Amino acid sequence: MADIARIYNQAIDLGYVTADTEHVTTESRREMWETITQKHNRPFWIARDYTNTIAFFYFRNFYDRPAYRITAEIGIYIDANHRRKGLGQYLLNYCMSQAPIIGIENVLALIFASNKNSIALFEKNGFEQKGEFPGLAKDEKGYNDLIIFLKKT
Repeated sequence: MADIARIYNQAIDLGYVTADTEHVTTESRREMWETITQKHNRPFWIARDYTNTIAFFYFRNFYDRPAYRITAEIGIYIDANHRRKGLGQYLLNYCMSQAPIIGIENVLALIFASNKNSIALFEKNGFEQKGEFPGLAKDEKGYNDLIIFLKKT
């Protein structure tokens, strides 16, 4: 969980990847993991090289009502030293291969408009933009537009 917090805090520091604005703790990541895996019964994976955690990725509930069970939001977070090396593509491929096996028919990606690398990855993989919400989030740097992408499995 310490590695997951470290990787997530790297994303927070970028300022355009997540809506969290303050560093998270190991305990808060444990709570997130428990919610995703135990309460919602969704997968939470960890990628490691020979000795270190280099990424974590998951599906989480889009909305906590039974009829939405076929829809999940995807999250992929990669250690700064392992970005731009094809790992995001590999992890996205893995997630999309697992989605139908676990009953997910719709995969959502919620991405800030300023996160050009993530937008390019998801568009390249057939995700379609289904909505844009201008100024939906605000941090110390200003407003962030949120784009919602969807892909059917």
